[in-house]
Amino acid sequence: MECRGRQMEITSNNILFMCHNGHLKTLIYVHTSPDRFLDRKELRRYLHRPPETAVVFMLGKSKNKSLAHLVFQEAEQFEDMVIFDAFVDSYRNLTPKSVHSIRWIQNECGANPMLRNIVKLDDDVWVNFPMLKSYLHLEIPKRPYRIHCLVWRRVRVARRPRSKWFVSKVEYGLPYNPPYCGGLAYILPKQLLTVLVNASYKVPFFWVDDIYVTGLLAREAHLDHAQIRTYYAFQVNQNINLTADWEETIMNAFGATKIMFSHMDTPFLRSLRSFLFQRINETLLNYTQFTVF
Repeated sequence: MECRGRQMEITSNNILFMCHNGHLKTLIYVHTSPDRFLDRKELRRYLHRPPETAVVFMLGKSKNKSLAHLVFQEAEQFEDMVIFDAFVDSYRNLTPKSVHSIRWIQNECGANPMLRNIVKLDDDVWVNFPMLKSYLHLEIPKRPYRIHCLVWRRVRVARRPRSKWFVSKVEYGLPYNPPYCGGLAYILPKQLLTVLVNASYKVPFFWVDDIYVTGLLAREAHLDHAQIRTYYAFQVNQNINLTADWEETIMNAFGATKIMFSHMDTPFLRSLRSFLFQRINETLLNYTQFTVF
């Protein structure tokens, strides 16, 4: 493990080797918190598929010395974590995490000519990997200069002081947010990375990270979005039994089988995610048609 560069990240040489892997096509980077050991274990086990797909976990430093020590041990063991020393990991520091992440990817992986797509995930997400892989292969080449995501348009800025997302008029003066992506999961074709990173040096700081990166930076870079909201599960039925029939379980949970991403933010949903990661027979899944706006 070592500390590198102006961004002051703690990482490993193995990650840098991964970035220069001549077979790497998709880099998945996951926003994670120091204490989310089990989430990282699940995603690491399911999503890391060398040599074409790699996973990197991005997080800030912890003020808790015992927790920081455990995280450092994990990073040494798995060599797939970037710990940024420039900020403390917290909800209000998600924008620094986002900006440091895309700059790190640009600096360390951007020169890889084989890398095609960058997928951003939160650590409490469920991913239908066969569907994601098909989407990257079939749809990204049709819209290579868009951010692919659940797009929010004409969303009013939260002005109520009690709101979790309260923004003052000093922080952002307009009544509506720019179009932006829900932060659970979104896809960046690699060619968008440079213009987003360049924009991050021009656009003033804004603490809501999804809006900052996929809204304000995208607007500065003159980027548009591809709407794929139909492939996100908004409400998951938690009153179900986990049966041996994984297809039935998916249908009962999501109300559809063609779901690419879902938010798994309760203990039951995390158990459902683990169940699906282990049980799905990917050879039976074949996605060839998508609807994108």
